[in-house]
Parts: sequence; C-alpha cells; structure tokens
Amino acid sequence: MAELTPLEVIQRATGHAVDKRPCAACTACCTIQAVRELGKPYYTPCTKLCKVGVGCSVYADRPPTCRTFECGWRMGLVPAIAGTDGTISDVHSRPDRLGLLFDMDSNEHGDWLDVYEAWPGVFQRVPIDIVEAIVHKLGKSTISGVRFFPYGSKIGISFPAGADYPAGQDLEGKPRGFVTKDDWHLLYVEAQPPNTSDGGQI
Repeated sequence: MAELTPLEVIQRATGHAVDKRPCAACTACCTIQAVRELGKPYYTPCTKLCKVGVGCSVYADRPPTCRTFECGWRMGLVPAIAGTDGTISDVHSRPDRLGLLFDMDSNEHGDWLDVYEAWPGVFQRVPIDIVEAIVHKLGKSTISGVRFFPYGSKIGISFPAGADYPAGQDLEGKPRGFVTKDDWHLLYVEAQPPNTSDGGQI
C-alpha cells in the first residue's frame, strides 16, 4: 500500500480535519525520533538543534523530517487528563508531561499506532486506558495494531548514521524492533506482528 503521512492516516481514520495543538516547550521528539538529514537515530538527543525546555534553536531552518513530523498529541489524538492539581487539560498529556510520545506510521503492512516511552518506567505508570482511548478514536478496524517502544529501544534506521552519532552505525539497515508484554498484545487488531518473548519487528 502507498505510504500516507501521519496526518492523512488520522484524517482518514477519524473522518475530520485535525486541529493541531501547539508544541510550546515540549522537545520530546528531538530525542525520540530519528532525523534522516542529520543521521540521527531514534532515542538519541539531537546534538545540533534542541534546547531542553526551550525548543529547537533553529526552528525556522529545521530539517524536512522535523518540519513534517506531527506527534499524536499535537494532532489531537491524546485525550486531556487530570494533573496533580486536579485540573483537566491537554497540557498534562503532552509528551514531555505524560512521558509517552504517540506517532502514526504507514507501511506495506498497514497503519500503526506507535507508542514511545519518553523516559524509563512510564509504561508501568501510565494507565493503558490512554492507549485504548486513542485506539478507539482511530477505530480498531482502521489500524493494523499498536507498537510499543520502551525508552532507549534500539530501533533500526534506513539511512547512514551521522558523524555526530557514531553509535547509530550499528542500527543501519536494521528493522524497527518493538516489544510487547503484559496486556499490551490485547490491543493488537487484525494484522498482528510477531508476538514473542523477545519482542518483534515489522
């Protein structure tokens, strides 16, 4: 199947336009996501662009990968939740507050909801209800499944690692590995990827 942008996947699944939320000071994607133009692997802090708590220092001239990336929270998929003060706000579910970054990926196997830990231990702390709410919003029949990436996952890249990221050389040409455990596999729908004790890849 032809690859769709995350925005197109969500619009097709929900049937309506996306009202984007502002990133503000969130910089979670600057570490979690890979950036082809910089040769930056997944789960690697950006050495050139990102100032934690401030945002991209060259935002106006950021690489195309960064320019087109829209996480699930920004596109309104992640529901507002209660903060420690009891107030309900979508700011509390922002990746740098919740600890999870959601993304949509479309490939020859289907459309996937990807869930990345922003720091260790979040999967054990955040209720699975949040993921289930997103799956329900997208519609179980419209996505192939959910893929979970614990913090620091060694995710393969399809481009050469940059000079600033020598550790990424070991990830070149490797598949996008993911892990399933506990009850997460119950969220998989239709075209399920391999589910083994060591995780899977697709």
